[in-house]
Amino acid sequence: MHARPGARVVLLAPDADCAARSEGWEWKPPAGVDQVLLVADETALQAVAGILEELAALADPPRTLALLEVAQAGGLRPASAAGGAGTPGSGLERGRRR
Repeated sequence: MHARPGARVVLLAPDADCAARSEGWEWKPPAGVDQVLLVADETALQAVAGILEELAALADPPRTLALLEVAQAGGLRPASAAGGAGTPGSGLERGRRR
């Protein structure tokens, strides 16, 4: 994934310095998004699975990379996403922390 000079980049993340409660975020990607990078730990696996399924259902899904940190491979489960993302043997499983 690459961002070129002048490209629009949107970052959504919890902020410990924010006075408001940050119990969750609503996933609303900008229209026409062509690349998505998801970074999450095991507490966000359910949210990531939902996002992957939503993206896979789009007529023209964006190129998506998910980097997940889990303590054990058992924390990962197959997701019904385009291109086999999240399925056993995919980069998501192989990339687990050793």
